[in-house]
Formats: sequence, structure tokens, C-alpha cells
Amino acid sequence: MASLTVTVAEVLPTGSGAQFLRDYLCGETITAGMTVYLNASSVWMKAQSDGTAIEAGSSNFGFAMHASLAGQPLCVQTGGIFVVGATAAPTVGAIYYIGTTYGAINPYSDLSSTNKITILGIGYTSSSIDMSVKRYTGIAVP
Repeated sequence: MASLTVTVAEVLPTGSGAQFLRDYLCGETITAGMTVYLNASSVWMKAQSDGTAIEAGSSNFGFAMHASLAGQPLCVQTGGIFVVGATAAPTVGAIYYIGTTYGAINPYSDLSSTNKITILGIGYTSSSIDMSVKRYTGIAVP
């Protein structure tokens, strides 16, 4: 499997369990559907599993719901069912992780030795991810 290719126009929250953080600004240009983390300065940045623990989501992470530029507010979905769209086509039952490319959504097979394991969720339908198991593990790929 390869990283999911998210179509910006298909990014949506769904269901009554969707949870969001709206109180923080962007530290860089971000597009809808990217994985993001909250850095030490409390701004959203593109997440990556091959950087530091905080870049891999040890403080807080989720999915960007819209595009935003540095210094602008960003709404981030942190729980519930996240719609990545039919173009991304997640595999039902597959577990997805923060990827090695900034903002990417990857299956485990795309991670490599020393990457930090941060679970984004499980493929729920062919167009969505269930974030109910979302968590930073603190474990590196052996």
C-alpha cells in the first residue's frame, strides 16, 4: 500500500462524534486533509514520523479540515470519523499512521526503522478513517 492521496474537496467531518480544535494558528502553509501536530509554540505544523517526537504528534495531532497559511487559524479534527474521500480509498480495517512525508497518511508498511509510530485511525469505509484509536505510541519501528 502507498500513502493515501487526499483530494482537498472531499475532506469532511462526519457523524456526531467528530471532535475539533479551533483555538490555534498555523505555523506554515497547510492544505485540507494533511496530518498536523501542535508544536511547542502552540501552532499547527505538518506532521511527520521521521522527525522528533513532537513532530510525530506527542503533544496533539489530527487532520487539517481546510487550507490555511502561516498566522491564520486552522480547524483540526482530532476525533470521530474523518472523511478523506473516495479518491484516497482507505482500505477498510487497515491501520493508518502519520507518514514520513510532511502531512502524509501512511499504512504501516510504508514506515521504516526508527520512524515513530503514531496511529491516526482505522480504515472505516472506502472513503473514511475512524479516529477512535488515535494515539501517539512513543514507539519507534524496530
